[in-house]
Amino acid sequence: MRALACGLAMVSICNTAYSEPTITRAESNGSLATLAGENFGTRCADCEVVADFGGFRYSLPIHGWLADQITVQLVDIGKGNEASLSVHSADGTSNAVQLALPEKLVPSERLTKTVSPDEKGELQVFTRSYDLSVGGKGTDSFDVSQPPATCGTTARVFDSAEIVLGRRTRFGDARKIESPPRGCASCSPVKVRYYFEPTGKLEYQLHVYRREVEGICSERVRP
Repeated sequence: MRALACGLAMVSICNTAYSEPTITRAESNGSLATLAGENFGTRCADCEVVADFGGFRYSLPIHGWLADQITVQLVDIGKGNEASLSVHSADGTSNAVQLALPEKLVPSERLTKTVSPDEKGELQVFTRSYDLSVGGKGTDSFDVSQPPATCGTTARVFDSAEIVLGRRTRFGDARKIESPPRGCASCSPVKVRYYFEPTGKLEYQLHVYRREVEGICSERVRP
């Protein structure tokens, strides 16, 4: 809180109090969040709502600013699934509130069977087939890296990968043994260990699910 002292005709002095902004309620509806509270004031050139992604701070686009309510756009920039939001007005910085961020997974539904090339749609698919008469075992490696998003663009970064066995699989199996972190663009490979017996066959697909994120704009990054 700060106070502004004013003098009138050198006789009396008054104090006009200015209160720091306070968030009393936060709600999200898809990609928009509404912050209700007190003392947000009128929007100024430096007024903003900052999202803290565990140390990475980012200014969110403003859709509406009133003295008791602010609407902002929630953005998934690949820094996590939650962020702490705070209001920065001409009179100070508010308390922080935690909000979950919207996630757009591609595709949105998990598939439990193998797919043909014309069925895969937006799903990233790798297919392997083994049927040597002597059997076999080994490790397959899959590159799931994607070009990163830049400011003003979106990209689909790695979210997860699932193994789906084919119908011709017999006396064989495949297991995921290594996977890169969620949200990576430049990723370490997904590694799958497989085996099949001399009388067996192995068919499997690796289904890669991705997450659509927005590119980071340097002018919105805060120290």
